[in-house]
Amino acid sequence: MNRMRLLRRSGSSTGAEYILLLFILSSVSAGSLLERTLNTGTNLFEQDKLIIIGSGLTGAAAAYCMEDRDGHRGILPFEPFTTMDRIDNAAFGYALPAASVALWAGGEVFRKNSIASTGESLCRGLFYTYGITEILKRGTQRERPDGSNFRSFPSAHGAGAACAAAVLWNRHGPEAGIPAAAVALYTCISRVNTGVHYPSDVVMGAALGTACGLAAAAASSEEDRADDGIRLGISINSNGRITPVLW
Repeated sequence: MNRMRLLRRSGSSTGAEYILLLFILSSVSAGSLLERTLNTGTNLFEQDKLIIIGSGLTGAAAAYCMEDRDGHRGILPFEPFTTMDRIDNAAFGYALPAASVALWAGGEVFRKNSIASTGESLCRGLFYTYGITEILKRGTQRERPDGSNFRSFPSAHGAGAACAAAVLWNRHGPEAGIPAAAVALYTCISRVNTGVHYPSDVVMGAALGTACGLAAAAASSEEDRADDGIRLGISINSNGRITPVLW
């Protein structure tokens, strides 16, 4: 019970709860959703995604060698950053996965396919992002700079923000991607500024989230291309005449 309260206070249960929710949704939904979810995982092993993850590992190792053992809290100890840090912490805690699910559901309800596809891609990307970060957090048991718990590496907030930016850029171009990437960058800085992460944590988190976001968006793009392809069929009129049809 004490451990559960600690997880609630720190917000670190976000990933585990989201993983459970998405697993249930994927299991009970149509087979195409489950297929896209599995394809997202397969896409993570493509060369470009592995390069991103490898670059993150290299960058995290370099940052680890240079960072202060006590962290770098307070690098931006003034307004508006203090307020922005609080907003960012809330936005990329429970709010991001909740907004992704809402976007997906809203698109389906109002038959906005582009919105629904973006929301679904975000959900699948975050499914893998939070799942992998949760495994790494439990495996590394790195203590946070502020000493609050042993779940520092990698940053789930940074990973989630990077995942969202990658999906939005892939699905909607730089008009949406550049602002989202700027927010993701600030999220990483904020996590260091507030003393809950080391620089190496956010570097690895950002790389992991980017790879997962691109993998999720690619799985959707593959199906979109299939849906947009030319199909051959036949039409039979009332006189029994058969006519080939393309659509």
